[in-house]
Amino acid sequence: MRGSKRAGLGALALVAVGCGSQGGTATYTGTQISDYVATWDGYAEAFTFEDGSDRLRLTLSTDGHGFLQVGDAPLLAPPTDPSVGYPPSPWIWSPPPLGSELKPGFAYPLYDARVETARLRFAADYHDVYTDWCAMQTPYLLDASASPPSYACVPNAWNLGWNVSADGKSCTMVDLNTGQPVPVDCVQAWVCTEPVPCDCDSAWLCQCDANSCWTPPPANGVYPVQIDGALENAGANLVGTLAMNDGRTRFTIRLTRQ
Repeated sequence: MRGSKRAGLGALALVAVGCGSQGGTATYTGTQISDYVATWDGYAEAFTFEDGSDRLRLTLSTDGHGFLQVGDAPLLAPPTDPSVGYPPSPWIWSPPPLGSELKPGFAYPLYDARVETARLRFAADYHDVYTDWCAMQTPYLLDASASPPSYACVPNAWNLGWNVSADGKSCTMVDLNTGQPVPVDCVQAWVCTEPVPCDCDSAWLCQCDANSCWTPPPANGVYPVQIDGALENAGANLVGTLAMNDGRTRFTIRLTRQ
């Protein structure tokens, strides 16, 4: 099971910011991780996130750790209600897929930060926003005949699925004992029952066994979000590409050292 990946403002405040030599102007060659240690703020070129903003922020520390934030929304409060999907948002059943996007209001941890040929490269995982919420879920047996038996975080999901109302604003599942529809939060049903909507892996966003639920690790050890950027303007700017392994999302990012 993966540990919690949620980060708050306090964690962001701890990120070390690179500085120049004493009494002089910093010199950045772009060949070592320390050249990129900073708080960066900028935008995604010709792209907007779910909150309608193109803003993108990056913080990187001397040990290669840090966080990525998209959009302009404040950090989300941690999940408290397992029966309400997370992050709380209006139900949208239209492309781009709900689960394969980076969500505004969440500080995504960075993975595998490194410098190659004077370019900063690192990864992120959109699964991380679901980590704490998935850990709160109750596992329900889906198929006892499977080996091993299969489970999900909503009941009856495998047998009868779930239904979206004609207006697309509410969802139900069928109670196997009564045959009657039971209201279910649309986002919860989606996260608990649908495969990841991209080519990067086939796991559900929230997986379960008999004892607990969790977010899956990246398929084949490859994180679904990859960023590649280089310094420009004597290190004042970081310009690169953010790519998602869903086969659809790729855009240029332009960031300024703060």
